[in-house]
Amino acid sequence: MLLAVALFGAGQARAQPPEFPFEHPGLYLNSAEIAQIAKRIQREPEARAIYQALLEDCARHLKLKPAPPKGEFLPSPAGVLGDEGPEQPPPPHFLLARDQGGAARDLALAFALTGEKQYAEKAAELILAWASSLEPKIPRNYRGWYEMVRTIPAFLYAADLIYTSGAFSPEQLQQLRQWAGKLAKAEQAVHVRANALITAYSLNLVMCCGVVAEDRALVRWVNSAEENHDCYSYLIAELFEPSGEARKKYFRQPLRYVPSVLKGLALVAEAARHQGINLYDLEQGGRSLKKAFLFYAPYLDGTKPGPRSPFLGAGPDWSGYQLAASYWGDEAFAKVLAYHRRPAFDPDVLGPVSLTHPAKP
Repeated sequence: MLLAVALFGAGQARAQPPEFPFEHPGLYLNSAEIAQIAKRIQREPEARAIYQALLEDCARHLKLKPAPPKGEFLPSPAGVLGDEGPEQPPPPHFLLARDQGGAARDLALAFALTGEKQYAEKAAELILAWASSLEPKIPRNYRGWYEMVRTIPAFLYAADLIYTSGAFSPEQLQQLRQWAGKLAKAEQAVHVRANALITAYSLNLVMCCGVVAEDRALVRWVNSAEENHDCYSYLIAELFEPSGEARKKYFRQPLRYVPSVLKGLALVAEAARHQGINLYDLEQGGRSLKKAFLFYAPYLDGTKPGPRSPFLGAGPDWSGYQLAASYWGDEAFAKVLAYHRRPAFDPDVLGPVSLTHPAKP
C-alpha cells in the first residue's frame, strides 16, 4: 500500500512491546491458556468432541511424509485456488502448505494437551523439512505472496507450541530461528508493495517469525510507524472509515474480501496480545478493529446478504469472529458464530480455534 495517511494519533492501547524474555509457548497460546483448554475438555462436551477429532486427525498425521517445496513458494494457477474438488489439479504449494502446516499445528496442539512426545517429534519433522527446503523468499507473484503469508504461520505456530519440548536439538532450533529471521527480513523488504488483501497477513508472518526467531526488533516492527510505513496502526487508519466500513478505494467488492482482512488483523492482534501489546483496542482517528468487526457482523450472521470469497468459496474466514468473540465477547460476534452452526475452524493458521480461543461468556 503506497498511499500516505495523516491519521496517526495517540492510540488508546499499548502499541509497542515491553522488553522481556520470550516465553514458549507464547505466540497464540501460552501455558496457562493451554491448561484452561484441558479443563474445558474435561467439563464441556463440545470441547471434548473437538479434542477427540483433533486426536483422530493426529493419528493420520503421524503417518504423513513431509513434502516441502524445493526452492521458492510457487503460486497456484489462476482459477484453481478454492476449487478443491477432484476434477481440479492440485495447486503447486498453497494446499500443500495448508495441509502440512495444519498437520504440524494439530500435532503440536496434541502434544501441548497430552504431553505425548510422539506428537511433538512428528511436528518437528514436518517443520524442519519445510524450513530446510523452502527458501525464505517472498514470491514475486501477488497470488503466491498471498498464499504464502496465509499458510506458513501455521508451521511457526506449531514450532512455538513444541519449542521447549525437546523435539528440536539445539542445532535444529538455531536453524529454525535463522530461517524464520531470514523469512521475516524478506517480507520486510517488500511489505510496502503489498495490497490490502495481503498486508495484514504479511504483518502476521513477521510477528510469528519474530517470536520463533526470538527477535524483539521484528515484533516491534509490526506496529512501528518509524520503521514500517504500513504498520498495524496505519492499516486500521487507512483501510476503514470511523463507522467500521471498509474504504472503497481499497475494496471495490468489500463483502467478498473484508472477512479475510479482518481475520488477518485479528491474527496479528492475538499474537501481539501474547507479547504484551494491545492492538485489539488500538484506535486511530476514531477507527478500530472492533468497529470493523461490528460493521460486518450482520453480513455474516444472516441478517444481511453475506459474502462469498473468490479465494475460498463460502470460506472459513468467518472464523476471525471467534477471535473477536474470545477477546471482546460481544453478542454480535456470538451471533455470527451461532449462525454457522458448527465450531469455527481456521484452516490457515489456528485450526480448531473454537477449542483454543473460546468465546467470552
